[in-house]
Amino acid sequence: MFDAGRFTLILADIDLISKLAQWRLLHRLPDIYACSISQIATLPSLVHRAYKEIGNSGKLFKDTDTAQYAYDFLVQLSDPPPPDGELMSELQTHPDIDSGEALLIASAAAHDKSLFATGDKRAITKLGALRKEGKYPNICGKLTCLEQILACMHKLLGFADMQSCIRLSPDADRAAKAIWGSRLDNSEASVCEGLVSYTSSIVTLAEDLMIETQSLSATEEIQGNSIKL
Repeated sequence: MFDAGRFTLILADIDLISKLAQWRLLHRLPDIYACSISQIATLPSLVHRAYKEIGNSGKLFKDTDTAQYAYDFLVQLSDPPPPDGELMSELQTHPDIDSGEALLIASAAAHDKSLFATGDKRAITKLGALRKEGKYPNICGKLTCLEQILACMHKLLGFADMQSCIRLSPDADRAAKAIWGSRLDNSEASVCEGLVSYTSSIVTLAEDLMIETQSLSATEEIQGNSIKL
């Protein structure tokens, strides 16, 4: 889990929220981050999208029950604080980073003890490439990816419960499906190894932008597999 007090603002993007909603894991985010629900923020437009999909299934939440679940969670979140305007404008020029992500990243850059949580690997890859050019030192250590969050939730809930959650929407994320298996029948050891492997590859792509291992509680041990986040 994340150390209590390490972050006081979690900025979650649409991709992350959509996937966690489909797996019925959204309400576990405060447990993972050791924060109150009001310390999690996202785009205000997402609340309206969830509400709209309650009565008419859409692309984001897939079905009306998921939309209702997401809406009930989202209405409790905060709006993002003012972003670093210059950074936001620059990020918006990159096709792999959408306007909502640019706002959330720039908000994280502008505020201490904040973290941008994303399920968009293209955005992380692009940010990592830009970081290699020496850009954006003000967001170093302020990113976390879906796989890191899933590893924490695996530790929190246990193998069987996590498998049941992923089974609710196995096609929500290709990496998650690979980790748990195309038939969701991978062993716990295989799942743990997959989480380690996918997380390591993303951290490598992202340079020094990802959250540091030390920012988490002690290194997790899952059935003998050391999973360093």
